[in-house]
Amino acid sequence: MKLRFFGLISLILLCVALIPVSAQEYTEQQVIDMTTSFVPFSYGLQTVPGWKAAAYNTGNVYGIWRVQFWSSDGEEIAWANIAPAQKRLYNYEAPFGSTEEQRNAAEPLVRAYIQSHPDVIALLGDPMAYNDATYVEYNGWVKAWGVWIERGDDSVYILVQFKGQTPDSLTEPQLLEIGFPNIPSYADWQTNQQDEVKTIAFTQPEVAAALRDVTGWQAEAVRQDDGLWNVTFSAGETKIVSALVKLDTRETLKWTIP
Repeated sequence: MKLRFFGLISLILLCVALIPVSAQEYTEQQVIDMTTSFVPFSYGLQTVPGWKAAAYNTGNVYGIWRVQFWSSDGEEIAWANIAPAQKRLYNYEAPFGSTEEQRNAAEPLVRAYIQSHPDVIALLGDPMAYNDATYVEYNGWVKAWGVWIERGDDSVYILVQFKGQTPDSLTEPQLLEIGFPNIPSYADWQTNQQDEVKTIAFTQPEVAAALRDVTGWQAEAVRQDDGLWNVTFSAGETKIVSALVKLDTRETLKWTIP
């Protein structure tokens, strides 16, 4: 009888031990508060006045809660997956910026760093020459300070990251990358080239005359191996006129009307 009793107790204890972590009791607010105690939420939410949050228990075997954050006007700004029983933040997306105080503290250090960095000097010459056209802000997506140097089409974007990777960390900077934000993608460049040669061909008087009484015509531009462009104007399956264009000199070398 005693053996049965102790066996039953052991079975009950085993069942309790096997209860998934997710079954433990936490309120929604407790989970939200726990999440905001972790970096980057602990500092990032300071940059979002009036932020709001909600959370739900996913019910999975890992005890994960999903926490969602919004701005005061309802825009999604961050989310997190957290296991409150383990007090562990597993993963999140929270591209917060910095407070004005953090930016004011970091900006002179970031500027001084890039103005003395050999890679920046090799590219720009004297970075001080662009001091008035330089803007510094914290990039929460990459956890680094972004430096925009405005030079029109030749603008430059530099990423500088400090050791701690937070807006408050201001020691041991390193240059992550130098980028050229105004360089279009290859697809965009190609589209721009095609549009340009179509325009050049159309401005040729003979080509324009051939299209004058045609409605619904379309143009196709194909680049040859020699760098010249074949531009074909058609209406449906009917070819109306074609032209050979040299983009470098913006001239139509010849045209053909079937």
